[in-house]
Amino acid sequence: MKTLLLTLLATLATAFGTSSCEALMTGPQGFENGMRRAEVKRDVLDVWYRSKEVMGILSSTPITVSEEVPRTIEGTVEGAKVNVRVMAWDLGRTRIEVRAREFGLPDEPVAERVLATLVERTE
Repeated sequence: MKTLLLTLLATLATAFGTSSCEALMTGPQGFENGMRRAEVKRDVLDVWYRSKEVMGILSSTPITVSEEVPRTIEGTVEGAKVNVRVMAWDLGRTRIEVRAREFGLPDEPVAERVLATLVERTE
């Protein structure tokens, strides 16, 4: 059922697009261990700077940032430890991956909300 819903969502997203920053939530592979993924049509550095800013606002603790590729940000959102990876995917395209864990278990709803916020703010 989830796969069908995600396929429908991905189809609608590509059919209608999203302003200047098209985002596409990926299919079933984006759901392993609480991870969510999206690709945006933006330069990796632009997405990276905005992701650091957004995570700094969302996180209830100071964020930890690694500038080495793949770039990562760690923080705490809604009690879950959140790890964000920002990678150049193609020319002018960037992949954002968000993984959230609480009490050692995947927290997919938090990962989904954080990813949605990051995608929205990179537009």
